[in-house]
Amino acid sequence: MSTKEIRCIYCKGVHTKHIEKDSYICEYCGGLNYITTTEEDCKFQLANNNLSIYKFEEADDIYKKIIDESTNDKTTSMALMGRLLSYFGIVYVRSYGSKDTTPTFARYNPDIPSIKSSRYYKQLCDLDIDSYELQKYKTQIDELDKVYTRIDNDLNDTPEYDVFICTKISMRTKEEPNNLGYTEDSRVATDLYYTLKEKGLNVFYSDKILKGVDYDSQIYSALSKSKIILVIASKKEYLESVWVESEWRRWLNFIDVGFRKKDTFLLHLTEKGIEVPSVLQKAQVIDYYKIYDVIDSIVNKDKKNDENAINILTKEIEKLKQTQKNENKSSYHVHSYITTKVDATCLKNGYNEYKCVECGYIKTESIPKLNHNYVDGKCTMCGDQIYSSGLEFKLVDGGYSVSIGKCKDKNIVIPKEYNGKLVTEIAPSAFYQATFIESVNIPEGVTKISKAAFSNCSSLTNIVIPNSVTSIGVGAFVSCKNFTNVYIPDSVTIIEDHAFSCCNNLKSINVSPNNKNYKSIDGDLYTKDEKSLIQYAIGKREKNFEIPNSVTSIGGAAFQHSYSLINLVIPNSVTSMGGWVFSGCPLLTNVEIPDSITSISDGAFAYCPNLTSIYIPKSVKEISITSFYECKQLTVYCEIKKPLFGYPKGYNKECFEYVRKVKWNYKK
Repeated sequence: MSTKEIRCIYCKGVHTKHIEKDSYICEYCGGLNYITTTEEDCKFQLANNNLSIYKFEEADDIYKKIIDESTNDKTTSMALMGRLLSYFGIVYVRSYGSKDTTPTFARYNPDIPSIKSSRYYKQLCDLDIDSYELQKYKTQIDELDKVYTRIDNDLNDTPEYDVFICTKISMRTKEEPNNLGYTEDSRVATDLYYTLKEKGLNVFYSDKILKGVDYDSQIYSALSKSKIILVIASKKEYLESVWVESEWRRWLNFIDVGFRKKDTFLLHLTEKGIEVPSVLQKAQVIDYYKIYDVIDSIVNKDKKNDENAINILTKEIEKLKQTQKNENKSSYHVHSYITTKVDATCLKNGYNEYKCVECGYIKTESIPKLNHNYVDGKCTMCGDQIYSSGLEFKLVDGGYSVSIGKCKDKNIVIPKEYNGKLVTEIAPSAFYQATFIESVNIPEGVTKISKAAFSNCSSLTNIVIPNSVTSIGVGAFVSCKNFTNVYIPDSVTIIEDHAFSCCNNLKSINVSPNNKNYKSIDGDLYTKDEKSLIQYAIGKREKNFEIPNSVTSIGGAAFQHSYSLINLVIPNSVTSMGGWVFSGCPLLTNVEIPDSITSISDGAFAYCPNLTSIYIPKSVKEISITSFYECKQLTVYCEIKKPLFGYPKGYNKECFEYVRKVKWNYKK
């Protein structure tokens, strides 16, 4: 066991630690470090230096060379971790007065939803290293992934900004880590923030927009959504402050990869003769009075030749110059504000209202709503859940419809909002044949479950229909074979044909006691007047099923594919039966038609191979030629000599032949 000073290859933290064997865990970033040869140490240090100044390609080349020359998996694992950091543009930053580091991101690829899906992570997991050490890598990457996976949400929630203001706000330094004061630069930045906003520009300034940054993804999203970065500094040490440097170096990286143009980087030095880092010596340094017209020319390039706009802009600049000159005069009025603050939540924006106590002048500042605080996938403030990634959204009537898209989750969570608008509809065939889905969480706000939305989701066992849903479409849950129970909330007013067809394990359909539209009797759904049976209410029934005398009509396909139905008693109260009402009942053997029925509809008893006898009273005036299709053992006992066969649109010779093959036992 030896004592040695060593730097972490990931965050450059300096350690004087007892090193056991050949490795140690960085106390700052949690990274696993191995003690390597002197030559390898130099290469790692060079790669790390490139990484820390956002030269990701150069760092990656060195890490790759280390891997090519490596003779052991431990060195390879460190270099693979370095390549992973380079690929995602991850640089660790440690604030003054803190030993903990924060991972910052300069790169995001929407086609890679998780760091764990990258090739470097997979290669790392395939190495032959100790399971404990591999777990340390996984723990470190888990922490990185928490930030990375938030970027997509934050990018969607972040508006387009015209200007990103970058400056040193706190006076904390390496020498004074506990200094709680504010820099003069922050006062200049605040003045510019309000002035630019009053001129109609959308401005990001973290001191005004963010109320505590828990995740770097918010900063990355704002940088990505801004057209210009305005860096304000009065000292070189402020320019090199860790967070300030992190922001402007990321912007320079945007320029290097072609994401932003060179003229979008603006540098305003509040003091003359300030030495700047060499990388910024070619940056466009602008005077305070030229900030407005330079920004305007970049944001609104199409107005360059508009003489009227230029004249107006010139007048505004002259007014601002005059204001600056008058500030030293005793007669000049400076507003003294009383601030009224309404905090933002994760559901709504907040605002600050500033009212001058002398003249009554009022100005307001909007505060964007906060990001959700997710713990175990659920927001601790509003209860919202992190929704499944890969879902597809489309605008429909002022809201969004949702479908499966590229999502592969077993347990689907649908968001309440998308791009600031409610999700109101489960799209037609949205999750059709998604056999891997086991549960779906539908949020409040969804009003419509469309046609075939969850058709053939054979593994689906649990779904919650919220109290906002008003309609369930045709075949919405057809062939959901693992359904056992369904609860219909009181908001539902429409359940269309085949809604729960072929749900063979469905034992009960429960209706909210407040729902006046439907009533459940022994697992069957009835309309509010208790006279009409809902079509396709349930797939599995008792062997001998007796329809209550209260029912007057049986909807189309109401008993289709009732696999255990053997005998059926239809009461005289029933006057009409829909198409294919008893089709596909393989065990059905006997049926007696009451004399209240006047016609037998299309496919009423089709595909009932064991149906041996049926009694048709004289009240029946018409029989469809498809009524007994594929009933090969059937004998029909009919009280009329010549029934009128109906020929529905699209009938064919085969249907007619089946009617002729049926044994007709007419009353003589």
